[in-house]
Amino acid sequence: MKVQIKICLMTIILIIILILSFFLLQFTFHKTLDITHFQVEIKSQDLEDVSRSFLYSYLEQYKEQYVWFHKALKDYQINDIEILNDNQVLINLTLFPKYSPFFKTKNLGIYEKKNGALYCNWVLTFEKESELYHVSSRTTIVQYDLEDGNKSGRFEREEEYYKDIAELREKEQENIYFYKIQNGSIYLTYDKGETYVKADIEPLSLEKEYKIEDGMYQISENVTLLADYKNVYYSNNKKGSFEKLNIPVDEPIIYVHFVSEKIGYVFTVCGNSLGGVIGVRILKTIDGGETFETIENDLESLHTSSEYNIINEQIMFITDNKANGTSGVLYRSEDGGNHFEKVIFEEGKFNLALSKVNPQLSFLETYDMPQIPVFEDDMLYVIVGQGADGEYGNLKALYLSNNLGKKFTFVTEIIPYEEG
Repeated sequence: MKVQIKICLMTIILIIILILSFFLLQFTFHKTLDITHFQVEIKSQDLEDVSRSFLYSYLEQYKEQYVWFHKALKDYQINDIEILNDNQVLINLTLFPKYSPFFKTKNLGIYEKKNGALYCNWVLTFEKESELYHVSSRTTIVQYDLEDGNKSGRFEREEEYYKDIAELREKEQENIYFYKIQNGSIYLTYDKGETYVKADIEPLSLEKEYKIEDGMYQISENVTLLADYKNVYYSNNKKGSFEKLNIPVDEPIIYVHFVSEKIGYVFTVCGNSLGGVIGVRILKTIDGGETFETIENDLESLHTSSEYNIINEQIMFITDNKANGTSGVLYRSEDGGNHFEKVIFEEGKFNLALSKVNPQLSFLETYDMPQIPVFEDDMLYVIVGQGADGEYGNLKALYLSNNLGKKFTFVTEIIPYEEG
């Protein structure tokens, strides 16, 4: 009899617990309304104003205590609002979760997670009844483009964006010196992201708002350079303070690099750039950018797609493409930019097991599009591609030099990373 009473009591207690749990769960779901069940009264007719007011009201509810005394959000930041059409907007925002498990079940259009923050792109579709606005749907930008038939080409731009962000993250993992851009300001790190300092400069004119083009910045132990097509900012400290260099020519800047605190180079475009062909001026400073002199060089006209790398005060490399991108050339100077000579690569050997097709040309005729060399651990590495007319599989050739590029030795054929 006593056993039966105990079982009954335990059963009643269990039922009570289940009922309380049910009501607590209901409280959770109703305390923070899903975005498509949320509405707000807004008098403005401007869709950007409507979007911003709506989001502030909607996101604020997640900063309240909603269950078990947890808050879903510590904070949030609306970075950009783009009007897509009469009732749709693209929102770029950053969420700083307090109670992360809450967001694991939400479709937030997250394109990046870093340091506890969620970076999101939302496409919101608004509907209006009198002065009450609500969102009828929230999708990701990729879903929007697929539904819209990809009319604007935004899907390709998004893919490029994701790729660029991935490359930036890879660089950040490789280097202890890096940058990030938030709300148009540049932040620098000299300890692999442990701490950041804000660069005290005027906003740079960037082709991409989240990225400084390669060759237009340098972050190192002794020198930091930030540049756009008209300005170069120089710093020899790690405090974020910069001085603007007085470049003696009014020409577009295409490359900057200092080999020490005092000695550095700035490359500019001189002459016309018809058909993507440019003349290149090399400016050198030996006093930390206070004065510059022009280095007379024997370079032919180059293309805007050319790349540059300065190893030290004497050794520098430049790539250029020829014949509409079907082949290219790598130039090397060993006298600080006065004279350049074409790099001659040694013959390599095909690894027929890597390609499904047989080579139709010789090795050097196949691999004839060198990329800019990379200098690591006293070695120079160069990847040579096939150019726009390459038909020998999707392969590239790897060369190295242990004498600063006087001779490049063939190592192996490689399959590019992006192709697996």
